[in-house]
Amino acid sequence: MTIDYYTEAESIARAVASQGHAEEARLLRDSVECGSTATEILMALRFRLAALDASGIIHDALTVERIRRILAALDNELS
Repeated sequence: MTIDYYTEAESIARAVASQGHAEEARLLRDSVECGSTATEILMALRFRLAALDASGIIHDALTVERIRRILAALDNELS
């Protein structure tokens, strides 16, 4: 299964924002918008998503599952 990282990151950002975490959503979007290369963008996404997962602020099980799924894919892609 191929993941469109940019589309999935935007979808997760929308979910995170709807749960009251606008700053975290902005940081996810900035990871995509401010990156110069695909590798830089994916590494920034991995960093932001890992921090979001570790923070424990997201309580919606589906969003947490999506974050962890994209993190696993990013780990595979970048290693």
